[in-house]
Parts: sequence; structure tokens; C-alpha cells
Amino acid sequence: MGPLALAFLATLPFPPDPFQQQALTALERGRSVLVTAPTGAGKTLVADFAASMAVAQGRGLIYTTPIKALSNQKYRQLCAQFGAQQVGLVTGDTVLNRDAPLLVMTTEIVRNLLVVDPAGLAGVGYLVFDEVHFLADPERGPVWEEAMVWAPPEVLLICLSATVSNAREIARWLETVHGPTNLITHDVRPVPLEDHLYSAGRLTLLRDAAGNLVHTPSPGQRPHHGRQGWDEDDEEMEEERPWDRYRRRPRTAADPALPVAVTQALRGAALLPAIYFRFSRVGVEEAAALLAGSTATADPPSEEVAARRATAVARTLADLDADARALPHTRALEECIARGVAFHHAGLIHPLKTLVEELFAAGALDVVCATGTLSMGLHLPARSVVLADLKKFNGSSVEWLTATEYRQLTGRAGRRGIDTRGVAVLVAHPDQRIMPIARRLFGEPEALYSAFALRYNTFLNVYAPRAENRLLLLLENSLSRYQHVQWLLRGRDLESPRSPTTDQEDRRRPRRREGDHEQAERVLRAELARGDSRLVRSMRHILEQEGCLDANGHLLLRGALAARLFNSWGITYATLLLDGSLSVLAPVELAEVTSWFISSKFAEPGAGSWRGREGAQRSPYAAGLSPHLAALADGVTMGTARLRHRELALEVELTPPWDLPNHRFVRSWCERGLLAPILEETGAPPGDVLQVLGQTLDLLRQGQRALTDLAGHQDPSARLLERAATTLGREGKLLHLLGL
Repeated sequence: MGPLALAFLATLPFPPDPFQQQALTALERGRSVLVTAPTGAGKTLVADFAASMAVAQGRGLIYTTPIKALSNQKYRQLCAQFGAQQVGLVTGDTVLNRDAPLLVMTTEIVRNLLVVDPAGLAGVGYLVFDEVHFLADPERGPVWEEAMVWAPPEVLLICLSATVSNAREIARWLETVHGPTNLITHDVRPVPLEDHLYSAGRLTLLRDAAGNLVHTPSPGQRPHHGRQGWDEDDEEMEEERPWDRYRRRPRTAADPALPVAVTQALRGAALLPAIYFRFSRVGVEEAAALLAGSTATADPPSEEVAARRATAVARTLADLDADARALPHTRALEECIARGVAFHHAGLIHPLKTLVEELFAAGALDVVCATGTLSMGLHLPARSVVLADLKKFNGSSVEWLTATEYRQLTGRAGRRGIDTRGVAVLVAHPDQRIMPIARRLFGEPEALYSAFALRYNTFLNVYAPRAENRLLLLLENSLSRYQHVQWLLRGRDLESPRSPTTDQEDRRRPRRREGDHEQAERVLRAELARGDSRLVRSMRHILEQEGCLDANGHLLLRGALAARLFNSWGITYATLLLDGSLSVLAPVELAEVTSWFISSKFAEPGAGSWRGREGAQRSPYAAGLSPHLAALADGVTMGTARLRHRELALEVELTPPWDLPNHRFVRSWCERGLLAPILEETGAPPGDVLQVLGQTLDLLRQGQRALTDLAGHQDPSARLLERAATTLGREGKLLHLLGL
């Protein structure tokens, strides 16, 4: 280990784990690293070392995160470690200390720098990708992948990921497209985990801290051969296991007494504080209310804890205006916290989420009822976690939890340096054989596979006539292509579910002779390259038809504007910004129209806005629009339908369907800046409303910056967008409620 690593380790109050030492050694030797480890194991220490190396060497470091809230959190952490003068923050909303050696950025901005202005990375020696498993995210994954492909080879990559089963494959891809990369895996939790089953008021051990399933028959147990519920792997369960008795008459997550009963059992076993996971915001709030009205949590708090709660609540309330203080969530959370209970989900305004996180981290709460939001990016360990739901909605359907999700959720169980074990509690449900479910949850984490797809924004930023190579290289070097080739080389049927090579399979698989393998790979890549060329030609043809490129493939004004907009319907929005149809709008109206381009839960599929569409039924929202706004909505409908038709004709599917969302509340917010009346009218959680408002603000600012770059500060449309953004921001209130 070199002098920089030794000097860094000397500043730590604890000895490093071997995997951390391996990562530090690799970085000091000039190699990129992919570090996979369980939640809470200390992966970020590797990034902290890279930051200290950058400062010592006079080089730059960029730290990327998947979402702005995590960027802000990491910015504060680095400021505390290295001093505010050494750290900068660059997001879509904020630019602080842009010339600092240590910069925290969202991945989208890093990708933009790499594609549009690589010179902006001059002097940068290290690029950190935190939560790199977001490569599999359909929305964010392509941006991460592009940034990794475009990163200059002289910049070392520090990729930090949750445990995945195909880490070796990801590392080989990184080495292929970027340069020498060390894979460093660590499978040991910082605190050993026990898995328990809750049923009928009892906790029963399913798996001990050594990972062994416990087989202790109960006295008088009778064999049972029925096949009920989800029976995957029933062939292995010909006889009833000890734990099968718990499925006979278990309590369910819908039982209103369940949260109280489970918490009483945890309290009796000295397993508080706890996180009680449910995948329903309403369910989370109901559970917290039940616990706050019971005696299930710990004994009355000490004077110190009670004072800490009261002080934190008072400080948060003082930082909110009367409108935010009057929100039902604010009042309910204040009452819960006084009883040592809280709830946490994406529907809360950011100051309330921060309040819960602060108190729980300080040990001032006994139970936090939460959705999965509390398991991502936040270091908030508990003594135990409860999974009251074993299924969750994945965006399109309700599915069983995966092993990866289980590891992420239970990663919060066990406080390093405090607990000798963490405890995860599964709640039995009716007609569920618990062991087939448990085997899946306790199994190996799922493989990570690429979500990459070439998008118009990337095309417009990269393409140049007679210089298609950059686009073709991007497609050829993507993780998606790498995995595709590996599947084909293994003779996999691509119509079957995707299945990247797991590390275990990789070690078992017999090796082909090197010459045969290389020849087969060359043939495959040549065939796939021909498909890439067809895709690029098709996209170019569509963009020419849409007025983004001229007949020679050169960028036109509409294309230059769309290239600066990161939105699924960016081409249609760019058309509106340039054709003059928005110039007659008031700032409030422009904010409302811009919100139509934000995907949200307020869309009304099937209720069209286009009056000319045969059989279309206009939604109540569309029917109430002014004639000019109704005409704009019709234009958006026709524009997106035309673009999708052109894609279909060329067998390209890039633009999602568009339905007019009911975003009437955007106008109300702009005019009054009050959240409470909006929530009363829509019945929606504040988080959903604020998400639409925040993303609308971001798109307005994207458009304003793009038009300013292209047409100058005095451009009328740019100034109108700026006024709309100012109106929507409500003098900083929106960003405050979003935590940005």
C-alpha cells in the first residue's frame, strides 16, 4: 500500500476492511475499480480516498449520484470532510463553487459534459459513480452507461454498487471500454443478519446469523401435503416443515392490529429501534398512527430524548410557512413523533423527510414506518427491520420481492459498533408457503443487465454527416451490446428472459478454444453492426422529417434545441418553443403547458385531448381548457402521434405514448403558492404534486438555457420561459419543499 493510502487510513477512527484496502491499493496504482458490497459495508470510503488523492495531487474529482437529493446530501458530507472551499455542487437547479477540485454532479450533467464539452473535464482525474446498479434503471440507466463509455481513459472510474450476481461481467465490460479495472467484491455484512418469521404473536427463527436455515420441528407437528398459495419449489416440500404451520391462520398486513402486535413482539425481544416496511403510503401512515396510539413502543422517553424530539420538530415547523405547517402530513407526523413513531415515504415534503431521518439517526425514534424510500442512499440503520409486505408494485404489476430488493431493505438491520446482530422479520400472509418465498429472498442477488437504448437527445448531440462513428462506437461499446454478444455466444435464445452471466456460471462454464471464440464474436459483432447502421439511418430519416436535421444531416435550430432538452417528448416541446404558439401565453399558462410534458400519475389514458381523433373522449380537464390551450393540447397529441407513426414505419420505437395529464394544479400553485388547497382538491400526496412541479421547473429552465445559448439573452421566448420558471418557483418555496 502506497503513502497516500497509508496517510488516509491514519485519519480513520477504525481499521479498514480488507476489501477497502484492496480498493485503495488499486486506485493508488492507477487502476479503476468496481466495488460491490452490501448496504452499510463502507463502499463510500473508497470514494472518500479518491477525493483525498485528488486534493493531494492537485487533480479534480467528480462525484455523481442518480438523483438531486442525494447530490445535495453528498455535497454536505464532502464539505464537512474537506471544507466548503474544496467542494462544488452542479445540478440542474444549483451551481456552487464550480471551479472547486471536488465537484458533486448529477449523472446527467456529467454525461452532457462528456458528450458536448469534454474540455470541461480538463484536470479531472477521478470519476465516482455511486449506486452504479442504476445501470439497470430504464430511465436513468442509459445516461449512466453513456457517461461510462465516453469517460476519457486517463480518468479513473470508481464504481460503487450493491451486490449483483454478474459483477465479473460488468467489470470485464468496463475493462473493455475504459481501461484496467479491478473488481473488488465483499459479501460479508458489517453486522450479521438473522431472519425471523412473525405469526400469531411470536417471532420464530428461520435463518441464523451464519446463513443456516433452522430446522426445528415443533412438538406434535403433523405432516401436511397440501399445495396452497404460491407453490414454486413445492417438489422440495413434500412434507410440512416446522414453519409451514405459520401459514394456517396468520395475521395479514391488512389486519389493523398487526403493526402493534409485531412491534410488541420486537419490544419484548429488545429489537427496537425498527423500520417497519410497507409498500403503500397509506399503509405506512396507518401503521404509524396505530403505533402512536398504542403502548407498543418503548417506555416513556428520557428527558433528553423528549427534548431532542421537541427541538427538532419546532425547528422544522419554524422553517415552514403557514401553508406547509397546515398540511395533514405535518400535523400527523408531529403527533407521531411525540410518541416515538414516524412515517417516511416519497409523498412527504422534503423538510418532513429530513426531520424523520435526523431523529432516527440520532436514536430518538423507536419505529419508523416506511416505504422503500428509506432504503436508498441513506445511512439509517436500525436494530431490526420488518417486511409486512412481500410483494410490491414495480411500475406495471405487483410482483414478489427479489433477492436484491430483500438485501437492500434488510441492509438497514444492525447498527455497526452497537448491535452484534441485525434482525429481519417476515410477516406471514394467508395462503403463502413461507419457505419457497424465503428461499427466493435468501438466494443470490439478481444479475444486473443493461437498460441502454439510443435516444434522440444523444443522436442530436453526437451525430455529424459522414462522421457516424461516434454513434456506432457508442452502440458497439455499450454494456447492452456486450451482454447481447455474450448471450449469443452461449447460444441463448434471445426470446427467453434476459440472463446475463452470473459469476458462478462464469466460473463453471467450459471455455471454447480462443480462436473459435474470437471468430464467432467477430461474426456476431459484424452482423450487429449492420443493425446499428440501419438504426442510425432510420433515426436520421425521422429527424429530417421532424425538421431537426436538413437533407445533408446538418443540425437545424429545432434539432439544436431538442439536443438540449432531456425529455421523452423533447422534439415536440422544441417545436412548440419555436413555432410561436407559446409566445402569446402568460407565464402561468406556459408553466401549465410545460407540465404536460412531465410523466405523472395525473395522466388520463384513453381520454384524449385531440378533438379530431375519431371516437376520442375528451377528459374533463381537456374540456375545460381555454380555446388556445385546447388547440395546443391538440397539437401536442397530433405531433407525438405523427412522430410515433414515423417510428413505426421504420420499426423504431423511441417515443412513448402521450396522454394529456390533469395538471390544473400547476396554475393554482403559480397563482397562489399554496399546497394545502391543491391537496384538498386533488386528493394527491404532496410528494406527487411537488414532483410534477419540480420537473416542470427543470424543463422550463432547460428550455430557457437552451434558447439563451442559441439565440441570446434577449430572445423573447427565453425571457418568457424565465418568467414562467420564476412564477413557478414562488420565491424559492418550491425548491425548499423539494429539498433542492
